Amino acid sequence: MYKEILKDFWQWKEVSRPPIIPMICSFAAKLQQISVQEMLTNPTKLANSLQKSQQLLDYDAIVNIFDSTLEAEACGCGISWGAEDEMPHVVSHPLDEGKTVDQLPVSDVEKMGSIPIVLEATKRLQIVMGNRVDIIGAVTGPLTLSQHLGGKLFERNLHGDFSEVNAIVRYANTICIRLCRSYCERKVDGILIYDTLLSKLNHETLKVVRPFYRTLFNVVDYFNTYLVIVVGLPPKETMEAISDLDASAIVFSGLTESEDLLQLFVNKGKHIGVAIPESAFLSSTGVFRETLKNLTPKRRSDFFLATEGQVPYPCTHGEYA
Repeated sequence: MYKEILKDFWQWKEVSRPPIIPMICSFAAKLQQISVQEMLTNPTKLANSLQKSQQLLDYDAIVNIFDSTLEAEACGCGISWGAEDEMPHVVSHPLDEGKTVDQLPVSDVEKMGSIPIVLEATKRLQIVMGNRVDIIGAVTGPLTLSQHLGGKLFERNLHGDFSEVNAIVRYANTICIRLCRSYCERKVDGILIYDTLLSKLNHETLKVVRPFYRTLFNVVDYFNTYLVIVVGLPPKETMEAISDLDASAIVFSGLTESEDLLQLFVNKGKHIGVAIPESAFLSSTGVFRETLKNLTPKRRSDFFLATEGQVPYPCTHGEYA
């Protein structure tokens, strides 16, 4: 049922309901009553947690991870673990501490940090669940990864002379390409790029970074796989530039005029994802349902429901279901 809905959806056929593609990570650990660190450091526990979460909550695709430190750690960033219900976070930035881009790892980056754990869990999910639901490989986008690598060095130039950070983004994009290829070789159905910094860029800078996303799309398209980009909530004046990004779908946060956006993106052959805000998962059932009602466009064949980030750990699964 789940795969059939998504297959029809991506082929622009009418579907009985909008597909639901949430990003669930720490919440899956909560459902299994294990710590986030225990889940993320064990491929069996990660695969089992995500599998049982989908079976309990009944959504259409499993996103294999939501952890922006995954690529950063492999590339040399220091990370730290918090409480048992918290995701790890980046605590050091190699390019802001004296290293240069050419000193960062490229070859065998797939074997570094926690990436092998996620790749193994993804392979297991595809074997066990791939005939029922879509398996989607999540990748931290080149801008967000660049921010982790460069720290304040990157942030100072993001809104100024972008040429100063172009080499960082080019390197980060190379890492993204390698991870996309690794996921596709494990036969995922889709790739999700999480890069909400795109919503912070002006029109001209978006045109500069667009070729990086085109290369990601080309890699994914070679494997006959769809590409989804999570962009946050860009201002109206950059929506046209966002719509020119090469992708199968774009996920937005906080949409209030989704009908007009649908038409813009449909005209360019793209679906849109309408993201449920984190606050909705932390509210009452009535508020959650009202939020969904307000977010949902009337048309059903052009959009799907997503989440603006991961489903928050404190959420109660009854409200979400």
